Amino acid sequence: MLLTGRLKDPSFPGNPLEQDLKLQIHDELLKANPHVEHVLAPKSRHYIQEDAPQLVIDAIRKVVDECRAAASKAAAE
Repeated sequence: MLLTGRLKDPSFPGNPLEQDLKLQIHDELLKANPHVEHVLAPKSRHYIQEDAPQLVIDAIRKVVDECRAAASKAAAE
């Protein structure tokens, strides 16, 4: 899972350009890894865990649940 902050802060030098570049790089990463889920955080720049903690918690829970399900499936086979 890949979380990307999308908030732009024009008062922070270089931030709008940085945010656009980061999204472009993340899109390229996702093209190379199509199984990865991309979650956008519209109200966060870099520190998603501070700006949108529930989004991070939900992402972690989803990954843990998927890993547990895969482990259970493998153990049953």
